[in-house]
Amino acid sequence: SRKTPAEWHAEADANSDGVLSKKEFVTFLGSTAHLDTFFKRADKDHSGDVSIADLASFIDSILRYWSRRSRAGSHRQKANSIQTQKAVSGRSNRLFVWQTKAASRNRPY
Repeated sequence: SRKTPAEWHAEADANSDGVLSKKEFVTFLGSTAHLDTFFKRADKDHSGDVSIADLASFIDSILRYWSRRSRAGSHRQKANSIQTQKAVSGRSNRLFVWQTKAASRNRPY
């Protein structure tokens, strides 16, 4: 099962004070890459630390971002498939099926 934001927070909160410092936030991220940017985004109330509510909001924003990207990708694939269909409308149906399958696997024709 998936961890809740409270479980993620508890794992990273080394001193059990109920908030994550920047050092503890690294434990949650698993990396120091872009630490300042992510910490600023997570610290909604600008208190200098990340509460459970801040972390939950941060996780939710990441999930929404990737969900939008995923949907946009599927729309692009659908549009590419329709363009392929229009481009080969004068050719055999077999060629269309082959090109559509290749496009869905992100392979060149």
